[in-house]
Amino acid sequence: MPDDTIDMLVDASYLVALGYPRDRNHEKAKVFAAAHQTGLFIPDVVLVEAIYNLQRLGSTTATVQFSNLLAA
Repeated sequence: MPDDTIDMLVDASYLVALGYPRDRNHEKAKVFAAAHQTGLFIPDVVLVEAIYNLQRLGSTTATVQFSNLLAA
């Protein structure tokens, strides 16, 4: 059975937009996330950059909540 999922490399800007409601691309990121629930690759350095920026823009609590969503 062929696998029709597309594997994509995720950038930190997408993760920040997804986790930060005031980001101008937040709604687009949510739509993309809903459409691509599998096949996304997040390099460790990208995750570190995204979490750093989320903490800088938001708060530690928001960053922890976002991290928990990624782990789920």
